[in-house]
Amino acid sequence: MDTLSEILADIRFVEGHYYQCRLGAPWHLSMPANGRICFYIVTQGHIWLKLDNLAAVEVKAGEILVLHAAVRHSLHSDAACRELSGINPDTLNGLEQPYGTLTLGGAGEPTAIVHGSGKLAGGRDTLLRALPTFIHAPIPLGDTGAWQNVLPLLIENGTKDYRQGRAVMVNRICELLWTECVRNYVSSLPVACQGWLRAMQDRYVCTALGKMHSEPAYPWTVPELAAVSGLSRSAFAARFGEVMNESPQAYLTRHRMQIAAQLLVESSLSITVIANQVGYGSETAFSQAFKREMGKNPSQWRIVMRQDGKDNRTPTAA
Repeated sequence: MDTLSEILADIRFVEGHYYQCRLGAPWHLSMPANGRICFYIVTQGHIWLKLDNLAAVEVKAGEILVLHAAVRHSLHSDAACRELSGINPDTLNGLEQPYGTLTLGGAGEPTAIVHGSGKLAGGRDTLLRALPTFIHAPIPLGDTGAWQNVLPLLIENGTKDYRQGRAVMVNRICELLWTECVRNYVSSLPVACQGWLRAMQDRYVCTALGKMHSEPAYPWTVPELAAVSGLSRSAFAARFGEVMNESPQAYLTRHRMQIAAQLLVESSLSITVIANQVGYGSETAFSQAFKREMGKNPSQWRIVMRQDGKDNRTPTAA
């Protein structure tokens, strides 16, 4: 498995929301900064995205927009980006279910979009921190454009399918869509890019990352990572620090803690077992490392994050 696949395989979306939006000009939607990754697929007409301090961005039919940062943003029917009276600014947050259909606006130019959002499980933000605030794909995803046709169809079917297991299905669709956007973005990067994404273009650092992600519990040392990367210890440590802006051990520790954070929320495994799964033979040493990285000890994290997941369900419509 290639390194990007190893890293993307760790990503899990939770609390997936999907809406079919049928809009008639004039219209606008204002979205809060709620910690969710948002995407918009325009299937008819066009939309204008407005972020604070940035020029409005037009997204046309057949294009996709993905927002990674928890930023307040708004969508509009025209470049003026006016806020219209009489429209609930958080309309999508007020829907009764996490999937459905929204009809909004006037009798003007029609626009149809598929809107989805989700959260990354377990505090896995390494990749997010390296991505831009938003990705705008100006052409259909994939060489054949098949994604443009298949994903909206999958999401539309998902919003109408009331059989058990729908929540899992829509979360997987969100993962699939986001993965393809990231793959497209990484493949289009210039050679001179910086940070985590630069590592995908550096065969030495990329090899080391692949090893750490495929075997996170192994007690990797810098000499061992240097050996599998094909560099001397000093050359590897310097190269890793230059590309990643941190040491190999610091990266490995954070990756292990992100795995543990997800297991604490999604499983009933004991803290001792989770510690062993991420390379710690001592629960005490694991708990200390976890608190340094995540700000809470494992028991507190499990309680708070599980409660947060319950509290952040979509509210009932007014």
